[in-house]
Amino acid sequence: MDQQLDRLEVTTLGVSEKNLYVLDHRSIHAIDCTKIESPAWSKLTAFSQTAFKTQSGKPLKVLTGFVDSSNGNATNTVYRYCGASQIFRPIKGAASTTTPLFKQSRAGGHTLINLNVNLGKSNIRQLLNRAVSDSDNSKEVQLHFSHSLPDDYFIQLTSEKRVIKAGNWMWVKKVSSQRNEALDCLNYSLICFQWYLSKLGNQPFRQLREFNAKQKAKAINTDINKEESRPLTKQRVIRPSRRSGGFFK
Repeated sequence: MDQQLDRLEVTTLGVSEKNLYVLDHRSIHAIDCTKIESPAWSKLTAFSQTAFKTQSGKPLKVLTGFVDSSNGNATNTVYRYCGASQIFRPIKGAASTTTPLFKQSRAGGHTLINLNVNLGKSNIRQLLNRAVSDSDNSKEVQLHFSHSLPDDYFIQLTSEKRVIKAGNWMWVKKVSSQRNEALDCLNYSLICFQWYLSKLGNQPFRQLREFNAKQKAKAINTDINKEESRPLTKQRVIRPSRRSGGFFK
């Protein structure tokens, strides 16, 4: 999630072992999102609690999310919001190009995750090149996009170019005034996915499959309990009139 003065930019990513799905990108608008009192933050919480489902109806739960804290005017707001959330973690992009993709640190008494955003954007460009390639790369991780993404999504996604600065490759805007929140949010989402996998041990996807199976069983039990708890209503029997001729005149 990328925080702006008048909105929160949010990307939702679905994952599997060989496929990544950009399911949604939205802007949550409100007045002064640097303040925790802004309704945008409660709307973000509500959106993260959405009952997502696959096309087959299998329930999916939001596992985790990253919130950019690099806007100095909103840093404390992000810390406060993430501190009260079981899902979101504060992050900050690292200026160095040689650091790990993600690394936990502390700042001002708060735990946050530093991201190598340049490496992340290089990974995105590799995924994009693979997505439009005619070569057989079916054994590699594929990136897919929803048809419901905003009209300018791909313009933002390709809004930066790689240049050499101080002897290192870095990503910069092609045009300084061009929007790039979609690129930043996808970058945060993909690194968030890698960070989450690192917490699941040697067989992360097995744990995710087991988690999804439990979510499905929980949803089925919930539906059964709802059905059993419905009050029984006595149906009134409507008898036909006994006029001569029966049902027909």
